[in-house]
Amino acid sequence: MAGGVEGGLQGPVLIVVSAILSAVYFSIAPWVMRKYVWAATEDDSFLIGHPTTILSLISGSVAKLIGNKKHSTEDIKVPKGLSFFREISISGGMVMFLVDLIVGLVAPALVPKGGNLFMVALNAGLTFGGGLLILLYGVRMLVNQIVPAFQGISEKLVPGAKPAFDVPVLFNYKPNAVIIGFISAFVTSTILVLICNVTNVFGIILVPMVITSFFECGGAAIVGEGQGGIRGAVVGTMVASVAMIVLVGFSALMMGGTIRNWILIFGGNDLSLWGMIGKWVGNLIGIF
Repeated sequence: MAGGVEGGLQGPVLIVVSAILSAVYFSIAPWVMRKYVWAATEDDSFLIGHPTTILSLISGSVAKLIGNKKHSTEDIKVPKGLSFFREISISGGMVMFLVDLIVGLVAPALVPKGGNLFMVALNAGLTFGGGLLILLYGVRMLVNQIVPAFQGISEKLVPGAKPAFDVPVLFNYKPNAVIIGFISAFVTSTILVLICNVTNVFGIILVPMVITSFFECGGAAIVGEGQGGIRGAVVGTMVASVAMIVLVGFSALMMGGTIRNWILIFGGNDLSLWGMIGKWVGNLIGIF
């Protein structure tokens, strides 16, 4: 809808056009990704309906060209004493702790006044890990309850239809790929953010894309792993993170009158892409 507003639409026309674009997106995107999702999970009972599509398609395409399926991220050997790191909530929380620690050392002004950097970073990591654990348990409950109910309804109304879930449903299939993808995407995108800000490429200040690097690029890493193993997950996600920065930069410019600040934090994915498409459609309608 923000794209339509930026394109000059308003009132009933804005609502109708936004509804149509949303319906088209949520109908097409899961279908376009289906083979990549099924290859990664070996489960064709569901699809993914999450704004990771463009990044996952890029990751999967690159991984298919340069990857090697024989070397899976899930075959990585972890010492028995460190086996608890295979739990994504723990490894994810640890990574976020290190990220906050490094950011605090580089930019001390971001640490709350009077706060201890180590404790602030530790609290952030624990909060992230706890939140992720709640999210994953919620996803498991959703799958167990919604899939049977959906199948009962779909067999009567739309035979053969499959439910499309949020991307965290993939995380339990390839937890190592998620962490590897997050690190690859965050490091690559942060370097690009620094370069863009120094050179003023977009004319606005970009911030590190923590949320998109974890969720959307985490999903992209799983898709890349399904097409090309460890190498596919790493390289595919790195290329996808380049696209992420390009998308967030251009979409933030185009959404200056509405949700620019929101895009700078949560964009760089399908939301950025379809926001720009919405604006182009609005401009096109305005011509007539």
